[in-house]
Amino acid sequence: VLYNTRFTPGGNLFLLRRDGTLHNLTRLKAGDVSDPDVSYDGKRILFSMMKDKTDSWHVYEIQPDGAGLRQLTFGDHDNVDPCYLPNGQICFCSNRTGILNEYEMQLAELLHVMDADGSNVRQISFFLSGDYNPMVLHDGRLLWMRYEHHGVLDFFPLVVGRTDGSNSEEFFGVKGPIKVFHEFTQLPEPDGRVISTTMWHFYTYEAGALVAIEPHRGPTDYQAPLNVTPGIPSGAKPGEDGSEPSEDGRYRTPFAMADGSLLASWSPGPVSTKFGVGIDLVKDPEEKKRVIEAAKVMPEFGIWRLVWDPSGTRLVRDRMLYNDPAFADLDPKPLVPRPRPPVIPSSYQPDKQFGEFLCLDVYSN
Repeated sequence: VLYNTRFTPGGNLFLLRRDGTLHNLTRLKAGDVSDPDVSYDGKRILFSMMKDKTDSWHVYEIQPDGAGLRQLTFGDHDNVDPCYLPNGQICFCSNRTGILNEYEMQLAELLHVMDADGSNVRQISFFLSGDYNPMVLHDGRLLWMRYEHHGVLDFFPLVVGRTDGSNSEEFFGVKGPIKVFHEFTQLPEPDGRVISTTMWHFYTYEAGALVAIEPHRGPTDYQAPLNVTPGIPSGAKPGEDGSEPSEDGRYRTPFAMADGSLLASWSPGPVSTKFGVGIDLVKDPEEKKRVIEAAKVMPEFGIWRLVWDPSGTRLVRDRMLYNDPAFADLDPKPLVPRPRPPVIPSSYQPDKQFGEFLCLDVYSN
C-alpha cells in the first residue's frame, strides 16, 4: 500500500548544478524531504518536510539558492504533495480531517487548497480512503491518484477535476487490467499524453513501468495503456501482476520536459521484494527460487534523462544525470520557467447555504 506520509530519516532537498555539483538546500541531519514542485516562473520551490521524527509533515517554500525558506502549514497533522495552481493558490494533501480510511489503518489524506501565504485552507476532495499526488494538466484541471477499495483488492485510478474541487470524475484506471497508477506527468502539447508509473500494490518500492495514457480515452476504456518501458512488467499481461522481478529495473517520479524528453528516477536490478507474503503465491519451484534471490538485491535509484526511440512508442535511457549509491535520488524537477495553464473560474460559493444532490441508479441510468 502507498503511504505518502512515511518518514525515512536522511532526506534533503538538493540543487543539482549543470557541472554535476550539489547544493544542499535544507541541511537536515535526521529529517526527510519529499514532493518538490517548481513555480511557473522557475523562481520558487514548494516541498514537504519533516525536520525530525517528532515533527509532522509540513509544506515549505524556498528559493533555488536556499534563501527565503518559509513554512506554510502548521499543526500536528501531515501535509504533503504540494503543487502550484494557475490562480496563485497551492494545492496539497492533508490528513487534518482526522478521518480513518476504510481499513481503519491510517488517516485519509485528502486534497486541500490554500493561498500562497498558507492562509485560507479549504478541503476540496471528499473520499473515504484518500487522494494523492495532485498535478495541474495543460488545460488547467487538476489530476490526482485516488485510493479505492474494490472487494479484496485496492485500486488506484487517476481522477480529474477543477482546482476548486468541483466536477471531479475518473480520468483512467478502474476498467482496464492495470489497477495502480502512482506518479505521473503530462507530455507537452500537441502530444499531451499522461505518462504514469504503474505497479502492483506491494513489493516494488513504489516503482514500476511507465505507461502512456491518451487523455481522450476516458474512464470506460477497457484497454491497457501502452507500456513505453516494455522490459518492465506493468501488470497488463495475462498471469502478470506487476510485482515480478524486472529484467530492466523500475522507474519512479517521471517529469516531462519541454522538448518531450523525461526526467525520472530509475533503479537497475529486479526491484522486487515479493519474497515474504507474496512468495506464497508463487507455485513454480524455479520461479520461487528466482523471486527469493531477486528480493535480496537492494534498489539503487538515480536520476536519468529518458528520450523516445524513433518509433515514438518506447522510452530509452539517454544518460544518467546523478546517482549517489548511498541514497535514493528521487523527484527530479528542472529549475526553468514553464507555461502557466489557464485559470478555470471557481464555482465555489462560501456563502451559499443550500445545494442539490443528484441520485442515479447504476442499473437504469
